[in-house]
Formats: sequence, C-alpha cells, structure tokens
Amino acid sequence: MVTVVGCAPMEGDESYAASEGELTVCAHGSTVEGVDVSSWQGHIDWTAVAHAGIRYAIVRIGDGTYHDPDFSANWTGAHHAGLIRGAYQYFEPRTDAVTQANIVVAAVGHLAPGDLPVTLDVEKPSPGVSPSEYAAAIGRWVNRVYAGTGRHPIIYTGRYYWDPYVASSAFNTLPLWHAQYTSASCPNIDDRWHTWAFWQYTSTGRVSGISGNVDRDRFNGSFAQLQALAGIETCAVSCSGNTLVSASCAHTDCTASGSRCVTAGGAHCAFDACPATGSATVCVDEHTVGTCATGVVTRHACAAHQICSTAGGATAHCESTTCVADVHTVPHAHDVCLSTSQIAHCDAHGVLGAGTACSHGETCESSGGAASCVAPMMSQPDAGATGMMGGGGTDGGTTHGDAGHVSVGDGGVSHADAAGGGAMGGGHVVSGGCSVAHGERASTPG
Repeated sequence: MVTVVGCAPMEGDESYAASEGELTVCAHGSTVEGVDVSSWQGHIDWTAVAHAGIRYAIVRIGDGTYHDPDFSANWTGAHHAGLIRGAYQYFEPRTDAVTQANIVVAAVGHLAPGDLPVTLDVEKPSPGVSPSEYAAAIGRWVNRVYAGTGRHPIIYTGRYYWDPYVASSAFNTLPLWHAQYTSASCPNIDDRWHTWAFWQYTSTGRVSGISGNVDRDRFNGSFAQLQALAGIETCAVSCSGNTLVSASCAHTDCTASGSRCVTAGGAHCAFDACPATGSATVCVDEHTVGTCATGVVTRHACAAHQICSTAGGATAHCESTTCVADVHTVPHAHDVCLSTSQIAHCDAHGVLGAGTACSHGETCESSGGAASCVAPMMSQPDAGATGMMGGGGTDGGTTHGDAGHVSVGDGGVSHADAAGGGAMGGGHVVSGGCSVAHGERASTPG
C-alpha cells in the first residue's frame, strides 16, 4: 500500500498498543506469506518472487481515478509466476465512488479462479467528509465492485484510521486486511471485526525479485483456505472407483493409462502390473520391462529378438528368443547354433552370449536341445571303382581293382595284389575249369 507519513502506523509505535475499541487477535493457526506492490517497486521479477516462498501478491490498480502504470505488468506477471493474485484501489472519499469502482471493474473484470476479491484501501488522511458520508461512499463502491467482479470485496484499514474517520460496523462481514507495523506476534484490530483475513505487518520487507523495500503480508489460514478465498475449488485427493480426484478437483480416469486408482500411500493411479506402493520390476508387455515406484512405471524396451519374461519366478528381464521358445519357457544354460559355422552360449537367465566360429571344416549341429561344432565324417572306399580289384564279384570275367577278391568266369576267386590292373595275389583263379597258378596273370574274356 502507499503509506503517507503520519497516517499509517509505524513499527514500534507504543501509542498503537491495544486500547478501548480494539481486539488483539492472533492467527487461527498457519499463515501464508504474501506481498502488496505498486509502481513504487519498479520492475519486478515475479518468478524470483515465487521462488522466494511468496504465495500471493496484491497489486495496485491506482489511486482514485489515477491509473498505476505498472498494474497490467504486475497483474499478469504474478499470475504467470503461479501466484494467487489480488488487486487494490486507494480510495479517494471526495471522488465519486462509482467512477472509481468502474475503473476497478474495467481493470480486473469478472474475477476468475486464482483471483482474490478486490480490496478497497481506506486510509486517506484528512478525508474531508463526515464518517456517515464516508461510509455511504464506501457502500456505493462495494456494491458496484461486487456487481462487476462477482465477489464481495476486502476492506484494508487500521484501527488508528477506521474508528475516527469511518466508525461504521456496516462492513464487518467483509474480510479485513489489517494494517499495523509492529514486532508483536498478534495485531490489534478494530473491534467492529472479530478477526482479520490479512495483516500487513511491515513496509520494509525484503523479497528476492523486488528491489528495495516492499510491504509484507500474512494470510490468516492455510494455503487451501487462501485458495478457497481466491475462488479455487479444492477437493480431498481421493478415488472414485478408478477415477482419481485431485486437490484441484480435476478427475483423471486411471484406466485410460492401464492403471487403477488406489488409496494405499495416498490416493493415486497405480499401473496395473505395479504394486500400489514400493518398488518392483515387471513385464509391461511381451517386449517391455517396467520399473515401478509407488505405482508409477518407467518403461524400458527389450532389444530386437528379445522378450520380457518372469518364467520360473524370476524378476522381469529381457531374454533372447534364440535361448527360449516363449515367455513361459524357463531358461537354462545351453549352447545354440547361430548359423552352420557359429555357436553361442545361453546363460541360465536366457541371455545370449557372443557367437564363436567353429574350427575350420567344422559345422554347428543341434541334437537333443544341445549344439556343438562337429568335424566331417571320414569317406568310405568306393567298392564299385572300375579297373581295380575289390571286394565285389564279377560276372563274365570282369576284373575289379584294389586288394580283395576277384571272380573270374563261373566263380573262381583269388586275392588281388595291391597294384591292381588285374594282378592277382595269393590263391588261384578258375577259368573255364582251368587253374591259374599264384602270381600268374590270367586273361579275362574280351
């Protein structure tokens, strides 16, 4: 607020101790810190103000018919910084009240959720009107502002001012913003009110984002109560079936994200595969591992040719489809063929190791669920090679090479020598009933 020397109470002013017509009223419980500002503060970094723990700001619209040049910037800036915002007008009792009220309505319009009721700043020194005229002018302003903004306004004043200049009980149902600069823990208010909504307790406060001194204020109540005064609907966080009701009364269908609404650990949406509280690792789907934390899941996709499995009671993990047939297969350590020339090892968790090439000339073969690199089989002698005597017989005197037997004519048999070419080894040959001696060459029929 704009403070005029000699009008507003000063810190440590002992003459402002509680006296007849005053009530010492302490906060009902918790309080909420705020500021009120005008063009006297210059440019304000509202983000820094919000980060300093300030929860609301009340900004000046003007003084009578004078418009504060920084109102729009402050009104918008406080809102964008996430603060609950309010506005006030310094009242000039000798200027038409409705004209002043119209300026207020034009500045803020119909108040929205997050906007505090507009405040009438009643502290003009030497107002020049009687208390009854003053009260009547305030009444006209209040009615017009209520009609234009949709909210009953707040009265800013102090016992030092209200009692001698207004002296009316007509507005004691409106919230009181009490001005008293003191180091006392509880203010002394005009006894026409029974309590205070706000208390401006110093004009020399310091807040990050604001250069120099700034008025500091306390709201008498919790932040939820401040939100209610600002028209913000609040709800108890709860579950309505599988719908989560937030503190701002927003409704979220948990099932839309594959979750359900749970109350364990405080109402929240918990992913269907996750426990309501604590942590866990689960399979979100066949190809995704999920890490759960208080019902919230973080997804991790398996690599190509991998599936998520919990077979055998294992913690969810990705397994190679080369190692297991499907998500229900319990993995075991074994070797597999990656190709006809490459072998690899699957560990007991279904994780596939790097492939290893088989030795030269070997091939990877699987048998009975196990794989190994196998050397080629040795070739067998060709028993039917022509021109060498072998182990077969002849019909009609045809000879066979290599050491073995030969049948000549109608059945004489002899062992052939290793030189082939028809040379016979030990034994004899029967040819047309004639014997051939060992080592002699026998001619076969042409």
